[in-house]
Amino acid sequence: QAFGEPPDAKHRIYRAKVEAYYASEKGADYDPFPSLVEGNAHVPKSRPTLFLYSAMDGVILDVDVEAHMEAYPPTCASCYKFATAPHIAGLQCRPRDYERAIDDFLDQNRAVE
Repeated sequence: QAFGEPPDAKHRIYRAKVEAYYASEKGADYDPFPSLVEGNAHVPKSRPTLFLYSAMDGVILDVDVEAHMEAYPPTCASCYKFATAPHIAGLQCRPRDYERAIDDFLDQNRAVE
């Protein structure tokens, strides 16, 4: 993964390993995954949002991004899915596609004055 980030705590592949590690270190009742989303400020889903993600992301699964997008009204969620870029490396791997996705999103959501 880019820059060696830790995987998403909810990632199916890594969660069991992390839970097992903390259970052996801190006891079976310890929760290594505090509620991050519920604890953050509410982000309005009525604003246009662009999701740039990858099918090959080893940190955040593409199906999880897609499930998150379902909470947005269809008119507010746009996406560009890279086929092979690692986590947060879309700009580095496919700069033209990345820039085109952002330009298209801005063109579609530019306020009419």
